[in-house]
Amino acid sequence: MLHVMDDSASRHRRWPALVAIGVLAAGALSLHGQSPKLQASPVIPARFIEKDLAPLDASHIIVTDSADDVGVFALRVGELFRTPGMEKLAEIYSESLPLVLGDKKVHFKVSDIDQIAGRVTLTHNADKPAPNHSLALSLTSIRMAKDFDWPKQFKAWGSDWKEHTHSGAKYYSIKTTIPLLGSKDLTMWCYLPDSRTVVVENEENIKKLIDFKGKPPKDGWREDWKSIEGGTMALVIPDVKGKLAKKLPKEKLESDLAAALLKPIVAMCKKTHRAAIGVDLSEGLSITLRLVCASATDAADVDDGCQSLIKLAKAALDEDADEKLDDVSAAGKKLSTDLVNSAMLVRGVDFSTTTDHKVEIRMKSKTGIGELLKAFDTNVPAK
Repeated sequence: MLHVMDDSASRHRRWPALVAIGVLAAGALSLHGQSPKLQASPVIPARFIEKDLAPLDASHIIVTDSADDVGVFALRVGELFRTPGMEKLAEIYSESLPLVLGDKKVHFKVSDIDQIAGRVTLTHNADKPAPNHSLALSLTSIRMAKDFDWPKQFKAWGSDWKEHTHSGAKYYSIKTTIPLLGSKDLTMWCYLPDSRTVVVENEENIKKLIDFKGKPPKDGWREDWKSIEGGTMALVIPDVKGKLAKKLPKEKLESDLAAALLKPIVAMCKKTHRAAIGVDLSEGLSITLRLVCASATDAADVDDGCQSLIKLAKAALDEDADEKLDDVSAAGKKLSTDLVNSAMLVRGVDFSTTTDHKVEIRMKSKTGIGELLKAFDTNVPAK
């Protein structure tokens, strides 16, 4: 599980927070008031993305009733790590696997992975001092680029491998120890829907997936998914006003910028039913945020909120125009500026003829992502 802690008190390096606005806008999953320092690796230049890729697959993800489970995501891992210029980062990630798995054998490289998918969880521990907000991505399914011997891999990771059956289909359990999680003799359950894919879930959910027979329920968010499944990353928030809105910070924020941004974000979340975020690298970097509302009035209010966020982001970038930045921060700020300046709002459909009223933000940068990758690669220490 990947965790991102927020709530940094630093005023500097605003551009990562502004990129987050571009990617998540009204959802703003990791924007809890302060500007996070650069933590994530950059994405890749468009010219290296392969064409005619299979859609991002969320068919093996089950949305739970947990208040902390706010979304579903999928990411094309292999395309990122096979990209020229990403070699150093690919090595770093591959070499970090032993930290997670201890001395257990790994029969693949990260570049062999086609896609990963899972749930997005957002938690707030009010009993602890800041940072007390946590954004986590749980790894539910892994699909390799080619056929892969998952039983062999899991047997290398643990013991007591057992085969089970449900409705004529096989699934498995194994006891393993994962150092990073501090888990001793953890029982893991997995299901192999095809020769490339493994699903790691609890036994109850695996049985549900088997019963679906490859046809999960036609929830509204799965229709939203279709609009972004062709990109590099997809993220859907199935219940914005029911779950996400309740997770937004209520305490006073230290940053004036964050406080100004939070007001329209809260208002938008309370009037947005579902949200879908798509990131595509086929031509530079393109980001689409689709917000689905229950009424035309709500959609109009969300549209106003989006415009307020864009204006605030532009003002913040202009305010820091003379700030001295290192190469990575400068490239990141340029990317933020490209995205914010290109932001276009689209009122999606004829409100009088549909029950889903959509508002979209579309943003694009043709060169900023390549420059960020170049700057980041230069700053990765050589082995």
